[in-house]
Amino acid sequence: MQITKNHIEAMNDLLKIVEPWIEKGPDDINSTEPISILAILAGSFLFRSFEFKLDNLNPGSVINIHSEWEQSKEKELIVITQSSLELIDVETDLNTLILNNQYKEQKTNFIDIISKVQEPALQIMKKYNLTYDQMAQSAAIATSYYIQQREKNTIEEGFKTAIYYYFVGSRTCPPDFAENILNKKLDNPIKQEANLSKQNLRPWWKF
Repeated sequence: MQITKNHIEAMNDLLKIVEPWIEKGPDDINSTEPISILAILAGSFLFRSFEFKLDNLNPGSVINIHSEWEQSKEKELIVITQSSLELIDVETDLNTLILNNQYKEQKTNFIDIISKVQEPALQIMKKYNLTYDQMAQSAAIATSYYIQQREKNTIEEGFKTAIYYYFVGSRTCPPDFAENILNKKLDNPIKQEANLSKQNLRPWWKF
């Protein structure tokens, strides 16, 4: 895993996406919502990188993660978060946090949240030429930023929130992107029109 300039640029753009969810007080910042939203986004883009066959799954369906590779990619998001906290001298027991945050059931409206943020996030991913996996990493860095904004005594609680929603995102089938739905709708008519054109048009040399 290598964090590049494009990761950081994408992270900066992602922070702007969640600004509407920030409730600013006189002297503090409520980062619970941005943490959960960005963590869901990170997990969801990681889910897409797994390339599951989704033909028989509805958005919101939960998939059990079994392979060691998939679990290692989930842990990668958590390690990114831990590393960012170590930069501000916050030590955490990673194994304990993971064991206490195994995903059991959804506590938030996943579809409602991911539907609001996945389209602009996809445009950011394309803008910086990132893969789904790399976009997940950028979202994890953005999640870490908001964890760091919390009071010192609540940072670990923010980390727990992030871990839980990483699991929510990486194990829940997201809705399709709007452009994919549009392409599917246009696919058959375009092919049919093309076939008709081939049948009706004469070669240019035959008047």
